[in-house]
Amino acid sequence: QRTDERSAFSSMNKRALKLCEPQRKAITVLVATNDLVVTGDSDGVIRFFDQELKLRMWFEHFRVGPIQSISFTYTTSDYAPPYMSSNLAHKHNESTLAQPPFASFDFTISSSHAVIAHVTQSGQQISIIKRDSSTAIYALDTHPFDHKLCFANASGRLQLWDYQQKTIITSVQHTHDNAITQLRYNHNASFIAVGYANGQLTLCDALSLESILKAPFHYAKTTILFIEFSQTSTYLATAEDDYTVSVYRQNLNSEDMYTFLGRYRAHYKPIRALFFGLTPDDNQPILITIGADHILAEYDLNESEIDHLALKPSTRIEQIAEPMSACHYPSSLTKESFLITINNEYKYKLYNSSTKMCRKTILGPTFGSPLRKIGILPKLDEDSNEEYIYFMTTDKIGLQRLPLTGNPYDQMAIIAHPNRVSDVRSSYDGQYLFTSGGLDNVVHMLRVNPEVLQAQAQLGGKDLIPFYKLLEGGRDGEIFREMQELFYYSQLRYQDINRFDRREVTAKIPLSEIPFVMRALGYYPTEQEIDDMLNEVKFSTYVDTNTYVENIDLNDFIKLYINHRPAFGLNPSDLYHAFSAIANQWDHGNGQPQMNRENLLYLLQQYGEHINDYEMADCLSNLLHLNNESTEMFDTMNAEDACQFIENQLPEYVTIQTFMEDLLKMPSQYVDQVMFSVKAQQRHRSSIAFPKEKKNQYSIEQQKQQQQQQQHQQQQHPQQVQQRLRSAMTSTTRSTTSASNDS
Repeated sequence: QRTDERSAFSSMNKRALKLCEPQRKAITVLVATNDLVVTGDSDGVIRFFDQELKLRMWFEHFRVGPIQSISFTYTTSDYAPPYMSSNLAHKHNESTLAQPPFASFDFTISSSHAVIAHVTQSGQQISIIKRDSSTAIYALDTHPFDHKLCFANASGRLQLWDYQQKTIITSVQHTHDNAITQLRYNHNASFIAVGYANGQLTLCDALSLESILKAPFHYAKTTILFIEFSQTSTYLATAEDDYTVSVYRQNLNSEDMYTFLGRYRAHYKPIRALFFGLTPDDNQPILITIGADHILAEYDLNESEIDHLALKPSTRIEQIAEPMSACHYPSSLTKESFLITINNEYKYKLYNSSTKMCRKTILGPTFGSPLRKIGILPKLDEDSNEEYIYFMTTDKIGLQRLPLTGNPYDQMAIIAHPNRVSDVRSSYDGQYLFTSGGLDNVVHMLRVNPEVLQAQAQLGGKDLIPFYKLLEGGRDGEIFREMQELFYYSQLRYQDINRFDRREVTAKIPLSEIPFVMRALGYYPTEQEIDDMLNEVKFSTYVDTNTYVENIDLNDFIKLYINHRPAFGLNPSDLYHAFSAIANQWDHGNGQPQMNRENLLYLLQQYGEHINDYEMADCLSNLLHLNNESTEMFDTMNAEDACQFIENQLPEYVTIQTFMEDLLKMPSQYVDQVMFSVKAQQRHRSSIAFPKEKKNQYSIEQQKQQQQQQQHQQQQHPQQVQQRLRSAMTSTTRSTTSASNDS
């Protein structure tokens, strides 16, 4: 027992035999071998100490970065120490004290710069075993007809990889302080275009990865986000972070491979897609960009000259949603030429390449976040008719079968990176997908197996079975029964509901009834969305039959409804943000945004898809339940009294809560969700720390500004609003009087 106490006491009272500070940099590795203590530090220096912590040797010429690990060669008991070899025994010794020459076993080191190296016993030679990326990988591209992958990192290192043999072919360090953000092979893989974070653009040999330009192009001022070549590499285009596009033209009879053609800023928000196409008439190259500003811009390359990049008239392709990516639709699936886009509301859209008319809207994948990039997967089998889209979300990549129908079983996705997918590319033969993870410094290679997706689609069912599952309650649910009833009621409405003769009940309704049935189901499309729906049905068979479709049956209507309605319904926070954007005041009592009555009426008649005078009076009469209760009252009123009567039914100041409860008559559950968002915004604003004096000054200035805006609007808008409502109520009163006379 005493022995145990002594050992325990001695173990608790250990003391250092020697303390020393051999270096000022952080020691990252400490190992012992052959009676030596070896350290590696954050400067990449390796030091050898004896048992008395006297420095015996150090190596500082490796330049591989901070040392992470040191591993020495394993030896047997009969192995002769290196300093007993004849070569080292007769080596010239410069030491003043008698001691054997220093030597160690061969060892392997690894560093935080993703380098693994082998060092010989003398430390004079270092062999790099493997050098990977130690910084974020944002750029990668695949060879157009070979098993090669080129990728680059944020530290300026460019690597060429044979993904069939799993070996690095070439690795070149271009810069140390300029991140490579984009790569692109030209059509015949003779060189690679490399874009940098500072806006530089250079061309590198496809094998040696060395620059083939005398000096890089530096016309862009910000980060290069996209690089694209035309079909024959005649043109080279880049899109930058400052919403501009730069175009270069190839020189066939000059030392300079490309000449800068011009730059154009056709967007006021980030560019989401950049690609080349061909004109339908003469197959000349044309450049297309799509931005988050909902604009599709076309650049006329034939009419462009040096320092003059010609722009065709732009087209607004979205009304509210933001386009996220776009590409050409496969020509093998249709006789027409289409562009396909994906927006942040999870909807694919097909646009005619010539007219830019939206021809179809399809529900896209809903895997947690909107799609950020789409591309057409090359055919695995030339004899097969199967076509696929590959896509990426925030952290997933997936496949989508073509043609697009909205069937949820035609799509699948997997998590590719834990944080964020930076980019995705397909191999030239469509067998593999490659993803870069950005900050995780990883490139993933995934094999494509479309047979699994085909089996999933077959198990999901045929015809309308997959679409029934997208309706609340399925085929036996309330929405489907309501849809059937509304479908037949719309026929009665179209044929005049007051008819008493025999009616013709069919399985179809006219296209003009589609908006009314959609609204009756709770989906309120805008006028542009209504036009898109009608055009989608009207031109659905025009190419094949040369005739327009004038009616729609219930099955096609179900698909139309599922594909066009919001993927997740109306978000309460969206309504709050929309009301806050147009509200000109703030109610400090309840913390809600509000606007005065005159400003609300003015905005409805002036901006967006503004409603006319008659529609304004009709809507307010219906929302306030004035048509049924006050018909006789309107008959005795003049237009001015009716206008004043309607205005008096509205509160003087409209908050978001009164707007939903009193005017729109929304369900209490939805109102509670929106008010929860309002309270969350209040907590967020209260968490922002303002100095007391500045906070009081800010509130006083804000109140003054609001009062000035209110006075200005009250002086400018009420007369216009009253005049419009007065004229509208005149027509409303006349129509009510004529209706009562007819009855």
